[in-house]
Amino acid sequence: MSVRADDSIPFASLTAQDQHYLHWSICRKLTFREWKRLGSFPDDYHAKTDRIGKYMIGMSVPPRMTEQVARAVVSQWLQPEATP
Repeated sequence: MSVRADDSIPFASLTAQDQHYLHWSICRKLTFREWKRLGSFPDDYHAKTDRIGKYMIGMSVPPRMTEQVARAVVSQWLQPEATP
């Protein structure tokens, strides 16, 4: 199955399944660098091979989303309540 990116809307979730994610304006598969960007991984993230890296990104929770969840947990559960 192929999924073409659309530059006017947010990209669908990347998965580790054998799908072909296609570039929005050029008829080609997305590069590992583009996978990293779409998955909110840093540019300096390295994997043994691009294929393994794409699989790992597809299996993971995006780091920026994880950061936002962690911040919400800290602010809602771990911050002391202000007393009136």
